[in-house]
Amino acid sequence: IWQDGLSTILQKLKSHGRCQQLAVMDMDDRVLTGFLDQAMSCNSQAITAKAYTGAPLAVMNGALRGTRLQTMAFEIDQLMNPSCKFALPKGDSLRVCGRRRGHAQAKVDWLRDGLGIEFK
Repeated sequence: IWQDGLSTILQKLKSHGRCQQLAVMDMDDRVLTGFLDQAMSCNSQAITAKAYTGAPLAVMNGALRGTRLQTMAFEIDQLMNPSCKFALPKGDSLRVCGRRRGHAQAKVDWLRDGLGIEFK
């Protein structure tokens, strides 16, 4: 149930630092749908480039930037949970077509005490 997941995520974000919930909006909210319509009509690469202008990761392509952010998130997770056991997934599960998944195609990015963590 997504509401339970949302509640858990918000609780964790609020309890671990400087995060604050600013608003709750319905998916059909006029402001939100207007923003999404505008964003969909724009060139997504231009939006991304503008968002990262002047930022340390601005010169990286999307794939490299994602990998760096994921690595940082993994390291932060380890610092925030020093008593937990961490591991990278083995990538030995099967895809829908029956082929084995490689490490980069694993269902999760890392494991914390056996719990799969997916960084987005």
